Amino acid sequence: MKLVINGKDYVFEHDSLDLLSLLEIIDTNADTVVAEVNGEIIQGDYFGETALNDGTRVELINIVGGG
Repeated sequence: MKLVINGKDYVFEHDSLDLLSLLEIIDTNADTVVAEVNGEIIQGDYFGETALNDGTRVELINIVGGG
């Protein structure tokens, strides 16, 4: 499966993935990321229900706190 993540092409050896599984594969904490899939912002509660298909565009923004 080919996905476009933050503008770069990636190939995964999976027939199907959901957004939460993708975040686990790329070692990204779901609690500290904002995700957009094909132009739609996805609420964190729905990461596990958001199916990714071949050619899906994913934008990920990590939230960083500090003082």
